[in-house]
Amino acid sequence: MAVSLWPLSLAVVGGVLLWSGIQDPDGGPVGAVRTLLAGQTPVPRARPSGDAKDGKTPDVKSPYADKPLSYSSGPSGAGARVVAAAQTYLGAPYRWGGTTKAGIDCSGLVKVAYAAVGVSMAHDATSQTRKGKIIPRASAAPGDLVAWGSPVRYPHIAIVVDSTRCIGAWTTGTPCGYGLIDQRMYNGGPTIFRVPVGVSV
Repeated sequence: MAVSLWPLSLAVVGGVLLWSGIQDPDGGPVGAVRTLLAGQTPVPRARPSGDAKDGKTPDVKSPYADKPLSYSSGPSGAGARVVAAAQTYLGAPYRWGGTTKAGIDCSGLVKVAYAAVGVSMAHDATSQTRKGKIIPRASAAPGDLVAWGSPVRYPHIAIVVDSTRCIGAWTTGTPCGYGLIDQRMYNGGPTIFRVPVGVSV
């Protein structure tokens, strides 16, 4: 009796997509499918170094943690300009790896919004958090970053708009828009970061 390999093939492909999605929540399984359809191999983004196998969170300190915060949340300050830049992307479709109004992801939005105030950001949420200092949730002001996850990896990031809302590129099928700062995502957060304006790496 012949044995069909079709179910096994489907299981292998499904396993690859699931693995890619778990390893890279920004792209997820849909991002992996798009990558395959483009004739490329889905590769999860590089993770920052750190060993959390013992259940402890590594002490990851930003190299800018001791720098003064030349930040202003006033109407003409850096924070307001970051928010204004992000708002020009409202309604843009989610696209993993995107940085344009034709398609943008969460770290792409932070990258382009902070470019408006002269801050160069990597296109990676965890790297972006390391440009700032953690501040109390109650101190969150327009232009601050809000991230979900842990210092080992922050899978998602957005930009604070006011005391309750943030703006972000959320997920496939959902256009760039507003969300709540205090929503629960990725088993960690929200954590608020303030980036020293003028720091560029």
